[in-house]
Amino acid sequence: MPDILEELQSKFSLSLPASNVDLTPQSSAYDNNKQRASTPQSANRKTSTISKPLAPCTGYPSAFLNNCGTMSIFLEPNVAVDISVNRVIRVTCFGKFSATIGNDYNVSLSHELASVYQTDNCIYAAFRVGDVEKQVMIGESGIVLSMDTLEESYVLSKTLLVGKGLVPVQRRFFPPMKFDFTLKQFYTAANYGERYLPVCHKIVTRAHFTNVGNKKIVVINGIHIRITQNDSVEITSQNRLMRFAPLTGDVQVKTPIIDVTVDASGKGSVIKGKKRVHASTSGLVVADGERVISIDTAGNVINSAT
Repeated sequence: MPDILEELQSKFSLSLPASNVDLTPQSSAYDNNKQRASTPQSANRKTSTISKPLAPCTGYPSAFLNNCGTMSIFLEPNVAVDISVNRVIRVTCFGKFSATIGNDYNVSLSHELASVYQTDNCIYAAFRVGDVEKQVMIGESGIVLSMDTLEESYVLSKTLLVGKGLVPVQRRFFPPMKFDFTLKQFYTAANYGERYLPVCHKIVTRAHFTNVGNKKIVVINGIHIRITQNDSVEITSQNRLMRFAPLTGDVQVKTPIIDVTVDASGKGSVIKGKKRVHASTSGLVVADGERVISIDTAGNVINSAT
């Protein structure tokens, strides 16, 4: 059990954001009143400039070239999709969430009701549904979970704890999750800088904006963005999927490695292979293979199946 905690703690501490700043979706890199793209050097620096008209400027979606060497597609005033030359994607839905998918399939999500951060083979998640924050860490060896109402953590491991269910651990380690990890992950994985501006300019000018039936479709740099009549959005590229509803904040981020969902009620899930976590107002359901545990907000194991 200590091996699991040490593995998760060391990997998380090595990948913390550079600055210890609370960045919620409401105070993210974008400002609701002044649409701008931010760079790692300054979250307050105005850097968005339109490259050239791609079509008559009659509304959204609109394409922008950022002087830090990235591109932005504004789907509407409150929804922006940042894209790098090497197809790293970051979506900001003002007041709801921001999410990044790297070209290495690493995922991060900063939602008003949940946070998810993936680094290497470890996943850290916090669900803030109801009055209790539910915290989960998923590693190769098992799953560690707790809640802010509990004084201890619990470990579920199919391989290390053979024949046992949920095992309490006196040591409680859960990192702070109220950071906008998505910004750091985007610029860590992205190819950006002034030298990429000419390439970005070509990509932006070659973007395709079409209407097919009740859908608006944007194709840019091999990334497909579809906006339906009810304003739900689907983004796909290289086996990566992001699906969300800007009005409600429902979001799904999926790669061949991980599947993350959070809905407007705060229910959420993280699935990585045979390891699964489902959060709701009543508690957590955690599974490692065929071993399934349900735990309520008071720390009572209410169901156990092995």
